[in-house]
Amino acid sequence: MERRASIEGMIFGTTQNHIVWAALESIPYQIKEVIEAMCQDIDADLKGISVNGGLTKNGFVIRFLVDLLGLTLKKLENPDISALGAAYLSGLESGVLRSIDQIKQLNAQKTSVIVPDMANDVVAKRYAGWLERICWFTKISLK
Repeated sequence: MERRASIEGMIFGTTQNHIVWAALESIPYQIKEVIEAMCQDIDADLKGISVNGGLTKNGFVIRFLVDLLGLTLKKLENPDISALGAAYLSGLESGVLRSIDQIKQLNAQKTSVIVPDMANDVVAKRYAGWLERICWFTKISLK
């Protein structure tokens, strides 16, 4: 499969920051696409979402994602979740940790909750524009 990319709407005043912004903005759009496909496959709606990992340090991406999805988001404050998971498994196996419930209690103390700003209609408008461009670009790519 041939991969393609496109950056549209650039002018002489476009800076590296604009390109980085566009790249970061595309992440929540793609996450929304995956979530919608999953919900359609299982015929259910999400009530909320939990996130972790290095990208959760980026407040712009997280806020944009929350407002785009319109869902409450729980964010584990430790971005090194893979190492933490390995430590938890080791703790369970060695007996230092007694149960999954104990791990849940440990994580609850390190979790922040982010609520969507339902008045933010800019996110939905930008997403609609992104979808239009994806549809247009896909038609060209398929030829």
